[in-house]
Amino acid sequence: MKIAVAATAGVLLAACGTGAPSTQTPSTRTSSTATSPGPSALLTANPTTSTPSSGASPAVVRQAAGTYTRAQIPWGQVGSAWTGVVLVPIATSTKTDPGATAGTLYLVSPEGARYAIGNTAPGDYITDVTPDGRRILITRYDSRTHVAVTQVWDAQTGVARTVATGMEYGHFSRPQGTAVIGKVVGADGVAHLQRYGLDGRLQLTYSMSGVPIFVVRPPDGQSLVVETTTGVTVLSNVTGTPLRTIPTPSGASSCRPVSMWTSTQLLVSCDGTESGGSSSDLYTVPVAGGPITRMPQAEVQNADGRSGFGFVGAWPSSVGVILQRGTGCGNGGYALVRTDGRVTALTFPEKSTSVGGPVVLGIVGATALLSVSNGGSTCGGGQFVSLVAHDLVTGASRPLAGPMAGTGALHGQPVVLGAAA
Repeated sequence: MKIAVAATAGVLLAACGTGAPSTQTPSTRTSSTATSPGPSALLTANPTTSTPSSGASPAVVRQAAGTYTRAQIPWGQVGSAWTGVVLVPIATSTKTDPGATAGTLYLVSPEGARYAIGNTAPGDYITDVTPDGRRILITRYDSRTHVAVTQVWDAQTGVARTVATGMEYGHFSRPQGTAVIGKVVGADGVAHLQRYGLDGRLQLTYSMSGVPIFVVRPPDGQSLVVETTTGVTVLSNVTGTPLRTIPTPSGASSCRPVSMWTSTQLLVSCDGTESGGSSSDLYTVPVAGGPITRMPQAEVQNADGRSGFGFVGAWPSSVGVILQRGTGCGNGGYALVRTDGRVTALTFPEKSTSVGGPVVLGIVGATALLSVSNGGSTCGGGQFVSLVAHDLVTGASRPLAGPMAGTGALHGQPVVLGAAA
């Protein structure tokens, strides 16, 4: 059982029973709907200087791939195409567990510039980053005490503060990063969704039936869409009380939230009644209430007779809608429904030991941010993870961090700024 949070996307909040990070990120719940200036804007290999016209603003200089200090972060450039990672200095030729080694917390630019924020302890991994990159949420799972510790890092100062102990895989409750939510098991053994302030004080216990599994947060931060063991409910992020229930479409047995498709529309994946409910389909539904509608792109792709387990995730891009197929093991494959209606299989050149290949972390314009695993199990993800940017137009890819970039190993999955905000 896992619990997660998202706004434009979904992200796992906790692995019940361990709290340890999974290198197999459910890409169906970690999407980004942000857009970029152009198809290849994220793949510039060298420092980029824009030439201003007469009277225009000063030129923007982007640092080339490399390692920089926290003081060198160009805060005016930090945004949706950036990621947060924890890098540990071990070689993939060894059998060392990245989670057993101290590392460094970085913000990574689309060009591969890595800005060191501070040193992390063994077991530290990122669960959330605010859209502006200024606050980073870190979880540390102590295998000896079996207790998870949640910390908020100030990326400008490098100072970390502990906000909760025993919270499984916390996330920011609002995009501004002013509070943290997560699953906390009470003394009675019952799991609750709770919100804590940055001072570590309990602010709110959300009211719901069943055990919380996954949370999607609309970008206005006023509500939460919560999947529990009994269904999907919209809760007030102010009072913690239920507002409405997300409907299940006719012919489906159950639904789960995936991400925000637009600022007001929720993307959900629903299991059908055929084949024992093993086939999924994608729908959108207004968070504020309204009818649930099947995604037309998924309907087009289903017509080719190759849907298999159906579809469990989707991302908008500047070249069309990317759909992720369901799978019984590992990571499902991808299809691109282009803006002109053509449907093509979407493959990536990067090799991955995980079934289905790389995991899509987010789409920015026409660039896919990928997590590529090597080593480890084929279904559960690889031991060593790299962050890669892939241009959907040209097919060019460039490693940004991790073994493929020659920068050590990543602990946990990279987190796209604001992907869970």
